Amino acid sequence: MKKCNTEIMKDIKQLELERNELLDYERDNYYVEYTQGEKIISSDYDYKKVQMKLEAYDTELRRLRGLLAYSNVTTIVDGFDMTISEALFYLNQLKYMENRLRQMVNKKELTRKVVYDGKIEYKMLNFKPSDALEDYTKVKEMIPKLQMAIDRTNLTNMIEC
Repeated sequence: MKKCNTEIMKDIKQLELERNELLDYERDNYYVEYTQGEKIISSDYDYKKVQMKLEAYDTELRRLRGLLAYSNVTTIVDGFDMTISEALFYLNQLKYMENRLRQMVNKKELTRKVVYDGKIEYKMLNFKPSDALEDYTKVKEMIPKLQMAIDRTNLTNMIEC
């Protein structure tokens, strides 16, 4: 059976949810509390059975994550000449750059303030805010294009499961 990367990601998320629910069940049921003289209520908790289920989840999660990891390092994102893995890293770099440039765009080229001894202190930028704005605009436009290309690749790349 073939699935796209996005389906595999959803399968992983679902398995992790089910695994966490099993861990919650175990946490709540691997012991019985009672007071002296009180009848001990038996539990349906079965240690070996729970461990087998957890191992099955872990095995399947490793398998699916391995398939996805292989796909991420071998599948090229259309229009960007880089793998999904590289594109995801590049996306993070672009987001960092966007935040950094956003702060630089609104700076005044020259500012002044009065310091403690009454002297005037000047701060002059070593760049033109208009240059930062130009780069900021390019980066801001690139982010959704890259994100859409990654999403499209994740939806169209099929992996044999």
